[in-house]
Amino acid sequence: MTEDDLAAALDWKGKPVRCRECEHLAINAAGLCAKGKACIRDRRARRVERFLRGNQELADHYLDHPYFEVRAGAARYANLFLLPPLLADPEAEVRAMATLRLPQERIKAMIHDPDTDVRIAAAARLTGRDLLPAIKDSAYMVRLTALRRMPVEMLPLVRHDPDPEVRAWVARRIDFAALPDMCFDPDPLVRREVAARLPLAQLGLLLNDSDFRVRYAVAERIAEEDLVPLLSDPEEPIRELARERIAKVASLAKHLETESPAGRPAVSLNLGRDLAGSVATTLQTGLTADCTELAIDDEGSLAATRPTFGGSLLCTIFTLNFRPQMATVRPRVLEMPEPAPGRTGRIIEHDPKLVEADIITKVLDFIADRDSNMAALPYADIIVAGGLGLHSAENFQLVKQLAEVLGAEYGGSRPLVQKGWITADRQIGQTGKTVRPKLYIAAGISGAIQHRVGVEGADMIVAINTDPNAPIFEFAHLGIVADAVTLLPALTEAFAARLRINRLAS
Repeated sequence: MTEDDLAAALDWKGKPVRCRECEHLAINAAGLCAKGKACIRDRRARRVERFLRGNQELADHYLDHPYFEVRAGAARYANLFLLPPLLADPEAEVRAMATLRLPQERIKAMIHDPDTDVRIAAAARLTGRDLLPAIKDSAYMVRLTALRRMPVEMLPLVRHDPDPEVRAWVARRIDFAALPDMCFDPDPLVRREVAARLPLAQLGLLLNDSDFRVRYAVAERIAEEDLVPLLSDPEEPIRELARERIAKVASLAKHLETESPAGRPAVSLNLGRDLAGSVATTLQTGLTADCTELAIDDEGSLAATRPTFGGSLLCTIFTLNFRPQMATVRPRVLEMPEPAPGRTGRIIEHDPKLVEADIITKVLDFIADRDSNMAALPYADIIVAGGLGLHSAENFQLVKQLAEVLGAEYGGSRPLVQKGWITADRQIGQTGKTVRPKLYIAAGISGAIQHRVGVEGADMIVAINTDPNAPIFEFAHLGIVADAVTLLPALTEAFAARLRINRLAS
């Protein structure tokens, strides 16, 4: 049950709701309304909406109700001919609902409304030239909503928008003839969208882009004969992708580099661990697994740092007497380095003379992450996580509810897996998943080093804990000393209220 179902039944003035005082006793007797569930007198919008949804024929009678939530709910179901006066309602939510329902000819002026949510609603309904005022709107969500509906021929007017998310949407829709001009956009995320759509003959414009993600998108699409410069790319994933694609073209195989380097890092996934262990055994060298940091000292030795003694300490390991030096790195734990302009590498041509019959293993199938039932925590932009500070599995539902409102993934610390509150694929930390989301909300998590290793790469960490001395506050960007069981429902309700109009508009 949600907090909305458990809250007291109070009217819009804060007084208890009494069914015997209501004019809808017959409706109540028929089971079409219920105090605390579906009630037109309740101050909670969801209960009002439930009443009106089940009794739509009564909506016309509540368009002039003194409580704005009732007027907004009634506007959803009332006769269209009665809605025009609501465009001048003093409450933005009422005006927005009327804007979403009335014909376009009646709502053109609403694109100039002083409230952002009303203008978003207008942008979600208007078309063609009627959207022109939204191009210069101060709110980026108004501009973003408008450009999603604009005809393609109008999109060049928005390609220099100050917000990169807006420009990224332009890059997804703009005509191919105008797309090359966006190769020089200052934001790499916009250029990545350009790289995903640019005609193959023009992808060379982004071949030397300063951002790893853009070059990787180019490497995925560009013709094999144009991939050779990426064999010396400073980023190993791009070099590896270039090698894989070039290897499929016999006439280009001479360009492949096969000499073993002094150090070989690998990703510490299941496949990476197996492969790295086999290679280290074959080369009779050492291997440091599950590293959280790599560095090269003045003597060229690889310094591989990893948790040890159950995660209570971090140790740095050197392979001094054997080469190559090898390590596996936990995925998503290292920051992307700054590009090094002009950096080049030595290319060694070698023909391995591989024969397929000599390869004793075959790949029978491949299941992508997106097709798996497992949680994809390492690639989530927003994660809400809980710990033992939530006290019970029932309270952990508050984490799931906030995650659902935010469109986020949810997870938790190791003790929650041990108690059976969450599955192992949602464990975050040293023995679980390493994540780098844009926003990480930790509720009731103490922040021991085992957990810190898995989350400290997040762009923003918001910690909620009753203990002001909890270790998590040492690395959180924003700390809130409060009971998560009390705060999470308030956050969920606040975000839901803020995002409600945006969902209606979209």
